[in-house]
Amino acid sequence: KHECEILFNIGTIFQIENISYDENLNLWKIEMNAIDKDTYSIKEIKNENMNLLFGRLLIQMNHYLKAESYFQMMLNILPKSHPDFVLIYDYLGELNMYTTNWNEAFKYFQLSYQIKKNKTYSNLSLSLNNLGNYYKSIQYNTQALEYYSQSLQLSKNSYNRAIDLCLEARDTIQKISSNS
Repeated sequence: KHECEILFNIGTIFQIENISYDENLNLWKIEMNAIDKDTYSIKEIKNENMNLLFGRLLIQMNHYLKAESYFQMMLNILPKSHPDFVLIYDYLGELNMYTTNWNEAFKYFQLSYQIKKNKTYSNLSLSLNNLGNYYKSIQYNTQALEYYSQSLQLSKNSYNRAIDLCLEARDTIQKISSNS
């Protein structure tokens, strides 16, 4: 859980930005940037889902067959109740969008959407957006707009609900503070 991994191409060139010693942790910290123009866009991944990271990187590197094999393997390994299981469908749909395999993309996006719709998932708007991308790609712009609108509305509702919860927490803290 606490491990942070970063993958680089062999031969990646780095520029050292800073070196410092952290006495509290008793270790050296080296800050560096990948500067090779052929290096894929690389970010430090802290909150990224490690089960799916490898497959996503394969997609980014245009290794579509390897990515598909990896995601299919994950579907076979993970129990259907695992929170990452439904996300694999999203990534398989995305993968098939890259390869213009529209029927397969739609199939996986629909699977993801149906599962998320029937359960409480915080990323239902992702599935709606993916379906919008699918319809946009096949030039069904009216359907694309419909799914994009639903995704946006759901995102707004989630954002508004988060604000409401923060305001409720603030009010509760103020009441507790004033009673103390």
